[in-house]
Amino acid sequence: MSDKRLDNLKPFTGADDPRRMNGKPKGTKHISTWIQEMLNDPDFELKLKDGTILKGAPLAAIIKTAVAKAVSGDMRAFDILGKYGFGTKLDVTTNGKELPTPIIKVDDGAQDKSS
Repeated sequence: MSDKRLDNLKPFTGADDPRRMNGKPKGTKHISTWIQEMLNDPDFELKLKDGTILKGAPLAAIIKTAVAKAVSGDMRAFDILGKYGFGTKLDVTTNGKELPTPIIKVDDGAQDKSS
C-alpha cells in the first residue's frame, strides 16, 4: 500500500478535520432564531385571500386563537397553553397546600329498609 493510502486510514486531529476547517461563518443565524424573530416581529404583515391585512406579531395571534379554542372546549389547545404557559409541574388549585378529602354522597334513589 502506498503512503498516501495509509494516510487516509489515520483519524483526523481537530485541526486537520476538513469538516471543521471553515465552520459556520460568524453572524450566521440558526433556523430557530429566524423563526423566533418572525413570530415576535411587531412589523409583520400578512394579506389574506379576502384582502384583509393582519398586522403585528404572529405569536400574539396564535396564542389568542389557542386561548379562544381552549375556552370553547378544545382540550388540545388547553393542554398546549398549560404546558407552554405554566410548565408541567404547576399546581394551580391547591396553592401548595393539601386539599381535604371530599365527601361524596351517592343517592341512587333506594330507600332505607331498616326503618
